[in-house]
Amino acid sequence: MIKKLPTGARKFAVIAVISALCAVWTGLDSIRYYFSHKSCTERVTAHAEHVEMSLDKSGYTYTVDYTYEFGGSDHSFEAVFITKETRDINYYYSDKDILIDPDAPDKHFIRDSRKNHDPRFLVVAVMLTIVCTGLMLKKIQDEKDLHEVK
Repeated sequence: MIKKLPTGARKFAVIAVISALCAVWTGLDSIRYYFSHKSCTERVTAHAEHVEMSLDKSGYTYTVDYTYEFGGSDHSFEAVFITKETRDINYYYSDKDILIDPDAPDKHFIRDSRKNHDPRFLVVAVMLTIVCTGLMLKKIQDEKDLHEVK
């Protein structure tokens, strides 16, 4: 199908298809994540044990090791937070209220963690799909108009 498109429209078609696939994947993954953590209803306090900070192109990444107690046993997990600006590392040493599944205490949900999907990516992918589809259709129409004039 893409080979039948005018040359100028092909690149927009490819970008539109890729961004549409990203939008669908992100949306489905977000829905899956939501439903798989819907059973996290018990609120507990997680204590920060260790924090590391690194800097890369996406910003400052803080990796925090948390522990919490539930049902007489200790549980631990790692959370990742990404910010555009640097923060005092002591900010991440504070305790966090998290939600856990009382039937499976190792399953947890923590707000602001990178593991919670950011809807901005989904919005950008959908917008890119719409824009590229529009540009592709415009190129196709321009090509048709060019052939009608001849």
